[in-house]
Amino acid sequence: MPRQSSLFTDDQAPAPVAVTPASTSEPKELLFRFGPAAFVELGVREDKARRVIGGWCKAGYHPTKILAAIKAAQDAKAIEPVSYARKVLGDSVGGGEAFLRGGQS
Repeated sequence: MPRQSSLFTDDQAPAPVAVTPASTSEPKELLFRFGPAAFVELGVREDKARRVIGGWCKAGYHPTKILAAIKAAQDAKAIEPVSYARKVLGDSVGGGEAFLRGGQS
């Protein structure tokens, strides 16, 4: 009898599960799943996008505020999406802008 190469035949395979923001409970997980990809779509290198997002987290910005700022940059089709998102974030956390400028927070 021939051996099957997978656990399921095509008609038995489980349906794929769509992962949407509503199905995940951790804002930071959502941020790092969708934020870099959104920046990449706007022309930012992925490594830079992750570094910038990580810096904003370290500076104390809440992940949902960061996601909203990235979304605003997307909606505006910003030419400089990181600068645009930074402007949207503003200085909502003390010391945040100093960190973003390269200073100590």
